Amino acid sequence: MHVGCDSDLVHQYIEALTILISPICPHWAQHVWGELLGKSGFVVDARWPAEKAVDLSLSRQKTYLQHAGHAFRIKVDESKKKLKTSTGLNGQILVAATYPKWQSAIITFMKSKYDESAEPKSLPDLRPLGPAINALEDVKSSKFAKQAMLVAAGVKSDFDERGVDAFDLKMPFNEIQLLKEQIELISRGMGLASIDVVEYEDGSQTGAKNIPLPGRPVLIVTAAADGAATDNKSAAAKKPEKPKAADSGSAAAGGDSAAAAGGAAKPAKADKKKDDSKKADKKGGDAKADKKKGGDKKKN
Repeated sequence: MHVGCDSDLVHQYIEALTILISPICPHWAQHVWGELLGKSGFVVDARWPAEKAVDLSLSRQKTYLQHAGHAFRIKVDESKKKLKTSTGLNGQILVAATYPKWQSAIITFMKSKYDESAEPKSLPDLRPLGPAINALEDVKSSKFAKQAMLVAAGVKSDFDERGVDAFDLKMPFNEIQLLKEQIELISRGMGLASIDVVEYEDGSQTGAKNIPLPGRPVLIVTAAADGAATDNKSAAAKKPEKPKAADSGSAAAGGDSAAAAGGAAKPAKADKKKDDSKKADKKGGDAKADKKKGGDKKKN
């Protein structure tokens, strides 16, 4: 199904632009105002558009959908190359409501090191913070403790891009609800047979590269026929081996197949020796005949 634009929103946009451009292009603006928008009176008499407060939540949702849709399309393109199937692909979006405890501890620690009065707005260098980060209780008790500094670096990088929003331990909106509402928009053009949105359970076996975080959903792509995951090599379909042609006299398959095959090998070798012996005798006979013919020619 095609996902179109919001007609009311488009109408408001055209109306506002028509009023704004009326001092510069009054005749064109009046044409749009009366003929296209169906308004009465003169556009030059219309009230100037009032400025509305920016809805930061909607802005974040828009940016979220843009980033998620871009990441999903890259994943689908990669999967189409890995999974060569004629039956199509299925997609499953994993969404995490919260960070794992050890990552939450690192984010909270990094937030404590942020100085709002400092200029420019930035986080301190990570190297002096390393020992303190590794000493955090939730970090030490985690099996991912070796990745602590990578997470801290990610928080710092995220801060440089999004500011203090990088310290949020969960999104200010319901990710699952938003993705479900806009599923047709973000999946448009992907060519997936089906796609659904589920909440990720901490500890699920999805592979290290497929663990979602708040604000960073992950798309898992599988073959529609057998459900073989693109990122799970052990589940990838193996090409069946071509059956070897059975030798004459070989035993039927079963528990005695190996012994029978070994027994069939000896007669095969004996037959080969007999064939080689016959060929040698034939060559010897042909050579004697040729020699006799040569002697008869000399006598003649």
